[in-house]
Amino acid sequence: MAVQPSLNANKHENRLAFFLSLIAGMRMFVALALIIAPYILRDLPFFTAPPFFFTNTVAGVVLVALTAWFASGDVRRFRNLAVITDMALWLGAASYLTMLISPAGAGWQIELLLMVGTYSTLALIVAYLLWKAAPESPSWSDWVSEKATTTWERIGQVVYGAFGIISFIAVAGSLIGAFIPSNPLADLWAQPVFVAGSALKIGTLGILSLAVALKIRQRLKLMTLVILGHAGSWVVITILAIFGYWRFGDYTLTIGSMTVGVSEIMFGAWLLDVVIIAVFGFIQNRINASVVDHVNFFAPFHFRVLEALIETLIEGSNEEGKSFERVEPYQCALNTDVYLSSFHSNRLFLAKLALMGTEYMPLMWFKQPMTWLRPEARHDFINRRFKQEILEPPARYRFLDRIFRGGNALVLRTRGPITPATLDATMNFSDLLEGIMRFDMQMTYLGYYGDDRTWEKDEEGNGIGYVPFSKRPKSFKVVPRRPHPPLEVTLPEDIARQGVDVIHDADVVIIGSGAAGAMMAERLLERGRSVLMLERGIYSHPDTFNENEIDMVSRLYSDGALQISQSLRFTILQGSAVGGTTVVNNAVCFDTPEH
Repeated sequence: MAVQPSLNANKHENRLAFFLSLIAGMRMFVALALIIAPYILRDLPFFTAPPFFFTNTVAGVVLVALTAWFASGDVRRFRNLAVITDMALWLGAASYLTMLISPAGAGWQIELLLMVGTYSTLALIVAYLLWKAAPESPSWSDWVSEKATTTWERIGQVVYGAFGIISFIAVAGSLIGAFIPSNPLADLWAQPVFVAGSALKIGTLGILSLAVALKIRQRLKLMTLVILGHAGSWVVITILAIFGYWRFGDYTLTIGSMTVGVSEIMFGAWLLDVVIIAVFGFIQNRINASVVDHVNFFAPFHFRVLEALIETLIEGSNEEGKSFERVEPYQCALNTDVYLSSFHSNRLFLAKLALMGTEYMPLMWFKQPMTWLRPEARHDFINRRFKQEILEPPARYRFLDRIFRGGNALVLRTRGPITPATLDATMNFSDLLEGIMRFDMQMTYLGYYGDDRTWEKDEEGNGIGYVPFSKRPKSFKVVPRRPHPPLEVTLPEDIARQGVDVIHDADVVIIGSGAAGAMMAERLLERGRSVLMLERGIYSHPDTFNENEIDMVSRLYSDGALQISQSLRFTILQGSAVGGTTVVNNAVCFDTPEH
């Protein structure tokens, strides 16, 4: 397996990435502490505040952590997200400063000053690190289609733009409310620390939304953070609903003749998050589908994961050290999509599952998803987790192996008694990693090496050196030979046209038309028997054979050569065509395992 080392980040970028990761870790710790503290410190008046502002504060802390964490994955490619993180920190400092000078801030000066100092310090450090890590062109970035702006992109711009503006209006309203002495809802501003925290969350969502609206195609990934921001809020509200809102005091809201309590207010906020997540998720899905509308088998999500994998697994760089292959990664991914959509198989879903597993596998090591990592980090992760640690499993792998085998044993026991040998052969965690990478490598190599632009060797020796038979110099004359007439094959559509439901006149039915089945049929016919041969593969006449390996594999191999053993340990290349292994006569024999 070849993995590609790309241009490494410089020391200033590494410092920026480290500090952003540090912010993410600290913010997540603070969020967890905020959720637990009210129920441990029951008599502390600090937490007596409207639950809406409290849950928004916690969600805001989580959102800043997420923006910093995702930005740290590749500070070149996601520099805009690092800038948004810095803007969010400045917004937090400004919000707490506003509360500090407001009438509502009386009695909370120490807490508010502490928050102003914390956010200002973090914002200054991030700004300095951004300045030192001068903008550079990323060594690799996702493919961006040059097609005209789609209808769904226009809709997304309007929705995200409107949401961003509404968010800033809400921020202004929540902060200005603290300065209105005759405010009928003054009790809601009793705890200004959480009012400012709520403004931080809503304002950060507004910044992200406006950033998406301004350059929607280039910033599709930022939509994920907007959705995650609301998902974080939904989770926090759900946790507090389980623990109870009693800790935060009793609040009511009167609208006309209707008065609602805390539970109703929070359920409304919970439901609003659900609606926003659903709407924004739907819009993101439709925008991705309209931009990456070249794929038939993959969803845009799978396409992006495979594109990043191909960039990593295919070795190549130009004079500047930047990622460079004869065929661009996105074109290879499109090649693979064409191949996988060219045949039907019950195992095709495994290809999608493998890509999904690859994308989220880094989360087990608290790293960003695969498509958020910088190229060299992807290279290191794949080389270490999918290669080195497979050969020399660490203690964590051995522990996970036992868990996987235990789960497999439970499943197998539901089907009947199992032997120790059967249990030993079941899939473990290492097998899962190997299986995922095996699928990834197959899809990568099909898309890249199946493209004729990779065949010819150049002056530097690059290229696989494959020359199709028809283009090779020959010292002899090539004359097609067809000593036998074409087979007469009855296809399912022929049976359907004849209206035949049951075949009654067969003495013998042979399932499979390979070497064994053909010999049996010949001997039985010699004895005057009526023989019916059934074959699930298609019939391809030799005259239709070509030099396109991708095409022929999809036509002549079972599951398009995607068959894999139950333990995911090796690929099975099984022919599936009229003629069976007499047509496909390679890689069909394996040494049996010792046990």
